[in-house]
Amino acid sequence: MFNGDSDEGKPDYLRGRYKDSFAYPSLCNRLPDILTRVIDILHRSWSSFTNEERVESNLIISRISNLKYALEHNRSFDCVCDKKLDCEMWNKVLMDETFMAKGRAPAFFDSPWLYTECYVYRKLAECFHLSPRFSQYDWFSCQKKAALVNSIPSCSGLLNQLKTMVSEDEHFKDKLLEFLLKVSLWANKCDLSISGGTENDHHSNAFLDISAFESYLLIDHVNSALKMISDLSASQPDGLYIDYVIDNSGFELATDLVLSNYLLSSGIASKITLHCKSLPWFVSDATPFDIHWTIDFFSKQDELLSALASSLKTLMFTERRLEIVADNFWTLPCTLDQIAEFDYPLFQKLTTADLCILKGDLNYRKLSQDRLWAPGQNYKPPNIPCDILAIRTIKSESVFNLCPEKFLEASNRDKDWNISGNYGLIQLVPKTLRFE
Repeated sequence: MFNGDSDEGKPDYLRGRYKDSFAYPSLCNRLPDILTRVIDILHRSWSSFTNEERVESNLIISRISNLKYALEHNRSFDCVCDKKLDCEMWNKVLMDETFMAKGRAPAFFDSPWLYTECYVYRKLAECFHLSPRFSQYDWFSCQKKAALVNSIPSCSGLLNQLKTMVSEDEHFKDKLLEFLLKVSLWANKCDLSISGGTENDHHSNAFLDISAFESYLLIDHVNSALKMISDLSASQPDGLYIDYVIDNSGFELATDLVLSNYLLSSGIASKITLHCKSLPWFVSDATPFDIHWTIDFFSKQDELLSALASSLKTLMFTERRLEIVADNFWTLPCTLDQIAEFDYPLFQKLTTADLCILKGDLNYRKLSQDRLWAPGQNYKPPNIPCDILAIRTIKSESVFNLCPEKFLEASNRDKDWNISGNYGLIQLVPKTLRFE
């Protein structure tokens, strides 16, 4: 699956053994801190557990401690054994990687960072799945809910600003999609996995002033994307079919829901499928429960948020034009060019899409193969089944097709530009599969 240190003239994958990359401190500090916080969550919940749950929680804590020890000491990976639907695929990757390494099992710091990081979160899930009373437990739920509750002023501010803009400028509707795409981009800064699970202070309406972020947008294909959407809409008056791969819950999810609601209610899209994580993942990534909980929470807020919730429920349950799907693929350690191999039904579904909106850092890393691309190095992701609009604030070093001038501009301004989350991209990636 990961074919050696470098293949076909491509740069290597990001790996924990490269101490000058963000992968190294991430595996040394950030991931162990997240595991410790999960243990702390269980300890703090002790008083609410039954006696049977306390016994099981002790076993879970022991498993998490063993996982943390293995990570910190660069131990070899072992099989996923909780008998969930994705076990076979995870163990296939392990077997293939062991075979490629001539019998040596992959290890935490030696393996590609994408593989290792996903493996840690999947083994964390296994720690809970092996205890029946915790098999449906979301160990990040409280943090995700708190992030949304604290972002309600920003959510209300977004809807109020949209209302004001439309009422003051009858032509603003022409710019509404651009505005919502950029708000959705900068909301991606709200990522609990980067802060180790500590909530970021992103609850003001600062994200709504998108002009303040223009100089931080390193790849800006918004105009090309708008033209493509306009051209497709002209040829498909019934609306476009859009797959929307979401990332974080909280304020970012709110912006994704506002954007989806606009695309459907305006007639630009006839149907949108929201793809989310099937497991608690990377601390703040959204699951189906998070999406439904968010919409229900909006229904109990102010008039505008309640109206948004009502519209979304109509689109989901009455009109059946907004669908929520949790695909196992997004929690596998695979890159997007391998989607046909690991999830052929999802691959087939994406071939029918007019556009796929791909949100967030992890999903982009799947698109870029999580390699350390040089500025100006041309890369065309292979086997991409539909046009992709990648929307991401940059929190890891893998960025492809970044022009050298933008690289120098960002580097001179901030030495940590490619891991801080302060810079972003809206990047249109054409499909590379053609169907006769």
